[in-house]
Amino acid sequence: MKNTNYSGTFSKYYDLINKGKDYDGEARVIDSVIRKYLKKENSGKKSLKLADVGCGTGNHTIAFSRMGYRAYGFDVSRHMIGIARGKSTGLHFECKSFKDVNEPFDVIISLFDVVNALGPYKNLVGFFSSVAKNMKNGSIFIFDAWNGSAVFLHPPEIKTKTIEWKGLKIERKAIPKTDFLRQVCTLKYDIKAYKNGRLAERANPSIVINFFTYNEIASALDASGLKVVQAFPYKEPSKKIAENDWKINFVCKLR
Repeated sequence: MKNTNYSGTFSKYYDLINKGKDYDGEARVIDSVIRKYLKKENSGKKSLKLADVGCGTGNHTIAFSRMGYRAYGFDVSRHMIGIARGKSTGLHFECKSFKDVNEPFDVIISLFDVVNALGPYKNLVGFFSSVAKNMKNGSIFIFDAWNGSAVFLHPPEIKTKTIEWKGLKIERKAIPKTDFLRQVCTLKYDIKAYKNGRLAERANPSIVINFFTYNEIASALDASGLKVVQAFPYKEPSKKIAENDWKINFVCKLR
């Protein structure tokens, strides 16, 4: 992904930092949406080929594979892909930009704010275009993204988190610096790893997040040959979106 630092210490502790994230629960929600929009004759999950774009350490990819999808994971970070491969040698994980992929998928997903880490608006259009070229009639594309309106209403704040696991203690502090004019938030991290009560490792990676309004995302999709068939608050497909919903799930098909 562009303008990010998913290597070294950050990738090493990525899963621990996100230990409380319910990947399986998110996958179940997305699965229910997939079954809603795909035609009945294509709804048998074992026959569905799924691409997880920006798969990171592979947690969503593995969750969908367990549910019966033929899941493929793609990410440009060799560090993250290396961790994903170590978890499941039976799945296809590839260190590759999706623009270099040329094969049709029934389902394409891109979760955990991947689209916000791609850079400016022109990169968003390019990414959506790469997704569209790997879809066929009836394919579905589902992703989540920061809601720019909510960012303006409720700016990001400093967040701290402590995780303890098998004698290891991780302290993570996320410090946001938001440029509302350019719609960019730089998240600076302070990550400390303690072993047996002593500081063993420290890192200060930063991640650049570009946030977009609903209309900007919809326009980028339209310019890429895609259309929104549903948008809902994160993990709540039965609800309609509101301006203060911090994260939105988009469900798209080819125009």
